[in-house]
Amino acid sequence: AAGGAMDEATQAAARVAGAKQRQLPGHSGRVLSLDWAPDGALLGSSSSDLTARLWSVAPTGQAREMQELRGHSRAVEVIRWASPACPVTTSEDKSVRAWDVRSGKATATYETNTGNIALACSPDGRLAAVSDRNDVVSLIDLRKDAILSSLDVGSQLGCQVNEIKWDKSSSHLFLSTGFPNQSKGGFEVLDTRAPELKRVVGGPAHTGNCYCIDFSNGPEPLFALGCTDALVSLWNADDLTCVGSFTRSDAAVRAISFSHDGSVIAYGSLDKFILLDDVATGEGVGELDASSVAGVNDISWHPSAPVLAYCGEEQKGTKVGFVRVAGPGFS
Repeated sequence: AAGGAMDEATQAAARVAGAKQRQLPGHSGRVLSLDWAPDGALLGSSSSDLTARLWSVAPTGQAREMQELRGHSRAVEVIRWASPACPVTTSEDKSVRAWDVRSGKATATYETNTGNIALACSPDGRLAAVSDRNDVVSLIDLRKDAILSSLDVGSQLGCQVNEIKWDKSSSHLFLSTGFPNQSKGGFEVLDTRAPELKRVVGGPAHTGNCYCIDFSNGPEPLFALGCTDALVSLWNADDLTCVGSFTRSDAAVRAISFSHDGSVIAYGSLDKFILLDDVATGEGVGELDASSVAGVNDISWHPSAPVLAYCGEEQKGTKVGFVRVAGPGFS
């Protein structure tokens, strides 16, 4: 960064900017989401082709498809991980499914009232949450195989739910939100410690719809919101104060992800780049060429290495979808 020397962790993450990229073929439709398993052994992807897929990506960039998860009857909107052995998916087909990594079979299916667009798993692996097209958020106990409760956020709070993430303690679920026809967005916080979902606090925070949210795994209790006003805001998760912003995007921010130690944040939009910024200073440390996609759909940093995965809208005329990964050790 221009303002001073970067520490080693930031430098390592920043090297992704100029790193070689790999395209992983396999999906026959758009890739909609990505997520690394908590141990980093596998990368999950979900697609409009009705499947999710699990990939092994070596530090050298060598990659192969390890498993295809087939069973949904509509687009698989999101994949997340409850544990290294249990990916969880949600779909337009009104279901959430938990899977066994080894067999590739669904171990549990949870029915919802309408198509689903957002999904999160708690860091402790006990809970999942799903938000549907009507902005109803449902809490699932993965160990008891039961939907515990639901909260109609759309009707009760007047906002739409975009992306959802748990805090590091697995006690509170954060929602990135938008307010239809009001040109503003923000976040809501739900207490998930009891079976009944309970709203704690929330409201507008941006002059645009907040599309995405991510939590840092660094020492500070931080989360970030990415919004249609082209800004990424940085928040203290303890006292819910805004402590900074990242301003280098020229378009609506569609995906954000913190590096494994929280030193760098990556954010993508309809720009031709995924921008990499130093979380401590707010300054840019690099750009990853994302011109192979027409717009970034999701970004996911590896949980222990400077490797970045992303997916997006394929260029016009492309019938298939690719998972893309970049890392400084790729040969």
